Amino acid sequence: MKNRFMQSWLLTLTLVAAFFSWTNNAYSQNFCENPGDLFTLTYIGPDTFFVDQNNCQDTLLIGTGAILVEPSASFLNFSSALTGYNLGAQIPSGTTVTMHYIVSGNGISDTLCFDIVFVDSVPPMMNYTVVGDTVSCDTADYATWVQAQLDSVMANATDNCSIDTIYHDGPPAFTDLCGEVTVTFYVVDNSGNVASQTVTYVIQDNEDPVLNGVPANVFLTCTDPIPAAPVVTATDNCDPNVTVQFNESSSQTSNGTCTDYTYTIIRTWTATDLCGNTVEMDQVINVEDLMEPDFDIPADTIITCDMNPDTTLLGSITNITDNCDPDLTYAFDEQIVAGACPQSF
Repeated sequence: MKNRFMQSWLLTLTLVAAFFSWTNNAYSQNFCENPGDLFTLTYIGPDTFFVDQNNCQDTLLIGTGAILVEPSASFLNFSSALTGYNLGAQIPSGTTVTMHYIVSGNGISDTLCFDIVFVDSVPPMMNYTVVGDTVSCDTADYATWVQAQLDSVMANATDNCSIDTIYHDGPPAFTDLCGEVTVTFYVVDNSGNVASQTVTYVIQDNEDPVLNGVPANVFLTCTDPIPAAPVVTATDNCDPNVTVQFNESSSQTSNGTCTDYTYTIIRTWTATDLCGNTVEMDQVINVEDLMEPDFDIPADTIITCDMNPDTTLLGSITNITDNCDPDLTYAFDEQIVAGACPQSF
């Protein structure tokens, strides 16, 4: 028998001898339970019939030689009256048929009873390929997507018998700004056979936040005040709560060298959204000392050869100033250039 043998079993029944007059209520298995002399009968066929994949039915047939009788009997007949079905009948899935065979010999008649179960083992067909999706966080709509896929499965799924349930195991909502959720869609028939498809719904954010209010680079002299760092904010296509981190570094020294007054300040603002996208912007402040120190020198003087030639006695520089450095130092250098006469220079 095609598609019928999921398991074969060996059922040995000790049957009770009795004489019966068949009546309209003769469908009870009590016919197998009356005391009396005994026949031993063995059913060696399958106890489970699997219905056809196209029409949810199978034919009630018992193969020749499937029932063994000991001791040998005069006859062995199938009782459609007791069974309720004729051999060759089309039996739907989910039905249990109690078979009745009548055996006679040596003036004794007994009834052999055993159950045949008609089972649907054919899974449903979805007839639709569930479609996963990858979307941007600012256009994601998980609920609409999952419902659309479920509706398509419901509209296309078929079964040789009948469908019981169509459902999915995804969460009722998925609102992550980035991430993925795996969803399996199921079609279950009335016999518990299952068809399923698993797909992934991905939400991604590939856009960096935007920093607002980062000032432009500036050049300052050492006398200019350093501007205060402004409050910089950030916006993002998906994350409404992006925070901004601020950092400032300076190359200024305080060791009496040029870099005390000529240096660079770098201000850095950084913003990172929940999906790890990062933006960073700098403001560079260059501070320079471009003015030379200033001082007054003694007035030009003419001395005669009989005067003291020590020029340091003539005075020194005065009014030493600088726009940046309050602690100026100076050096004196003198050059004597010979004149036309021996005592002139």
